Amino acid sequence: MLDVYHPPIEDDEDNEYNEEYNDEDEDEDEDEDEDEDDDDDDDEDEDDEDDEDDEDDDIDKFKDDDREDRKHPNSSVTSNKTVALTNTGKRPSSQDGDPTNAKKSRKAKAKADEEDAEHVCKGKDRSAWVEYEYTVFHTTGTINAKAVGRLSKPDLEVLLPRTLPETEYDQDWSADDETALQSSWQADPYRSDLIGYKDADIGKAFRQALRFFGITPFELISEKYDLVYGENISKIRDKWAPKFSLTLYHLIPHPLWGRDPRLLAIALQYTSILRNRDLRSWKLVRPNEDPFFKIFEEVIKETKGQNLPIYNLHKQVRKRLKQQRTPSIFSLFLTALEEIVEVEARVDTTDKNGPVSVYTISRYDLESVQKALDATAYMGIPSFLPTELIKEHMYNSSTDNPPLGPSALTMYIERALIAVRRHKAKTKNRNKRLGDQQQTDQEQTDQEQTDQEQTDTAGASVNSEDAENILRQKDEALQQQLNETKLLKQQLKEKDELLQQQLNETKLLQQQLNEQASLITELEESLRQSNEKFSQQMRRSEELRRLRDNHSPDREADSMMLVDTSINDPNTSDPDDSGNGASEPLPASITAEECAALGINQGWHLAPGRLSY
Repeated sequence: MLDVYHPPIEDDEDNEYNEEYNDEDEDEDEDEDEDEDDDDDDDEDEDDEDDEDDEDDDIDKFKDDDREDRKHPNSSVTSNKTVALTNTGKRPSSQDGDPTNAKKSRKAKAKADEEDAEHVCKGKDRSAWVEYEYTVFHTTGTINAKAVGRLSKPDLEVLLPRTLPETEYDQDWSADDETALQSSWQADPYRSDLIGYKDADIGKAFRQALRFFGITPFELISEKYDLVYGENISKIRDKWAPKFSLTLYHLIPHPLWGRDPRLLAIALQYTSILRNRDLRSWKLVRPNEDPFFKIFEEVIKETKGQNLPIYNLHKQVRKRLKQQRTPSIFSLFLTALEEIVEVEARVDTTDKNGPVSVYTISRYDLESVQKALDATAYMGIPSFLPTELIKEHMYNSSTDNPPLGPSALTMYIERALIAVRRHKAKTKNRNKRLGDQQQTDQEQTDQEQTDQEQTDTAGASVNSEDAENILRQKDEALQQQLNETKLLKQQLKEKDELLQQQLNETKLLQQQLNEQASLITELEESLRQSNEKFSQQMRRSEELRRLRDNHSPDREADSMMLVDTSINDPNTSDPDDSGNGASEPLPASITAEECAALGINQGWHLAPGRLSY
């Protein structure tokens, strides 16, 4: 549980046993102990090696359970283990609930303490255990010493240079800023105290952090990783208290971090959140692509503003990991951390207290992380070696460190503290620049407010001038684009007008063609009619010419003296017979003018269409 922390009982002397006893109870206890010893000897002689292994495993299991009960005496599972623990011949606990067992004799207690002192490794005769031990204490140390090798002085100068390289200057940090920082540091009244550590462990942590993380411990516990040291209550608040460096020194080489300081920073942030009952959204910066951190990041976003305990969020993360069948060793570690951290705050810290700035770290937080690392287990099997063994043997951290003497250490500590202050000031400049830029964007909608804010501070004025230049350039570019757009529109309009004009001309030409076609049709019709008239006239002319040729002048004169007897004489021959002097028919359409032109007297006609002879 997170609300109550019960520190583990390291020694049996810390247990409070009820020492009220009488002589009879003491004698009975001694007899029972002797009988149990005899029974154990007989069992060891009779059982084979497999039975011994089973018994050892059972006893180890019950010991672990008893140790857990003493660590959490209020646990609900204690009563369920009472019978099992009593039957194994172990020393009874004060939490067993049996008054008889609670009355331990001094002699029995001393004997039990002696047995614990004489406890030896039960796997010493097993080849697998021997090989594992050799790997841990011999081979592994050599391999890891090469992987995280000794740092040379040039390497240290790269990590902590005397003078800031030119490549480090940018829009957020200038040479003037560096000069002001150095002057401020030299004028700090606590400068000598901050760099003059008398704690010998500070050098260990300093060298260890440089070797494994490539950063100083002061950079690790800084605002760069949203952490701040908060244990020292003296006037020099930034100076670490004794033993803080030693505990940090033990944590740095742990394999769970993978030489990534961000993972250790996450563990310390989580510890601070638990200890202070901080229900605000965790400022988690995902260190890698591990699904555990991705899912945790999603859960934080989904529950933002709900003021939920961090372990409830972790529970949701574990549930999703289980659904995806994705195990996470870091999740096991945080689960162990939740069981170890003692809650100090009396009330919750919520969004009403303001946003999260940094997480305060103390030596207790470091110790909680160390205990959680040692307690991280899967199905009861420890996931890591004890932190002490990792520090001493796997990485040979006590012997293979960067070459730093006392004087050099003081110099590098000073450079490290300046680097921390530089990062803080640079971050402040960056936030100010981004804030001014955002403010400038807002000022575009309210020019009057812009002028007022520009007169408040000189820095704001300078930034405003730069912003105005940028805006002016943007306006010019936009105006140029607008002019180009207008020009394109004008060109398109002219092209449209030209196309319209061509279309109108085409329509006019089409109309003219239609009129000409109509005229041609009329002309053709007129020509056809003229041809018909001409043909008629030609036919008439031919007919008249034939008639003229058929009638000579003499015959015409004679015909005037003759009397047409054909009318009175029905026996007269056919007038069409030219031999009998009959009259020849004239065309019905012949006119007087045509007769005159032919020399024929139209009055001579004795009958319509005929001539008399």
